[in-house]
Amino acid sequence: KLVEYDRIVFHSVKELAQYRRSKYFHSHQQLYTMLHTPVSFSEEHCDVVSTQHRTTWFYRFFLKRLSLQEIKQYELADGIMVACKAATSGYFYYNENLRNRFQQLPFYELASGLKALEIKTERTKMRENLGIKASEKAVCFVGRYNEHKGLDIYNKLVEKITTKHENIRFFSAGSGHLNPAGEVIENLGFRSDIADIIYAMDLIVNCNRYSYFDLLLLEAMSLGKAILASDRGGNHCIAERTNGIQLFSIERLDDAVDFIQNTTSEELHQMGTENYESFQEN
Repeated sequence: KLVEYDRIVFHSVKELAQYRRSKYFHSHQQLYTMLHTPVSFSEEHCDVVSTQHRTTWFYRFFLKRLSLQEIKQYELADGIMVACKAATSGYFYYNENLRNRFQQLPFYELASGLKALEIKTERTKMRENLGIKASEKAVCFVGRYNEHKGLDIYNKLVEKITTKHENIRFFSAGSGHLNPAGEVIENLGFRSDIADIIYAMDLIVNCNRYSYFDLLLLEAMSLGKAILASDRGGNHCIAERTNGIQLFSIERLDDAVDFIQNTTSEELHQMGTENYESFQEN
């Protein structure tokens, strides 16, 4: 059936390479692949295996070999579809030669989107359930507890603040092999009511080391929440559309600390309103 189409988009570059090398491929066909992850498949695979088996030798030994095979597969594509070009900043960052080869390939931007999240519990009730007082500023990290998502960065950020500000509460919602920082972060774990959690907060923090086009930002925008996000990858593309996202450098956490400490709840509410309006318009 694929032979009937002039242009084909694959969600896996491996499948694209297999098809181009097969007897079914015809020279008139153009093959494209679409990216979905913040880093290359090679790094994601090596990271998962290393984490599962609690070893680093697999990561070190196989990453370069798998990456070389992966870049050769991308070079078989007529184009790569991405949410935005900046979203590819985490691909092959560990190998300059492969990185340069990847960046020279033809890219086509196709922005992602999603439906607005729906809440099931009113904000005041959810804050009551979480023990958040009306006078307290609630800040939350949402996502996998790993290095890519930057839970360790969130830990460092929170530890710089908690000794000075008793009116700020810090939460995390997710799961993974890293742990939220001791007593200073209230770990909500993996939640099925994540929309209600986000809606109850004043500020959502995104600490990605590598970011493709993190849908968490769009989810928080759909609920009218202010966002503090790392200046990585696709976060730039989303922040360009609104004044409700404050970007920060993960190498200079003092800027993020200053934002959390000195931005009032009223100012965060205004940022959230701007995010909601931008989500509705775009």
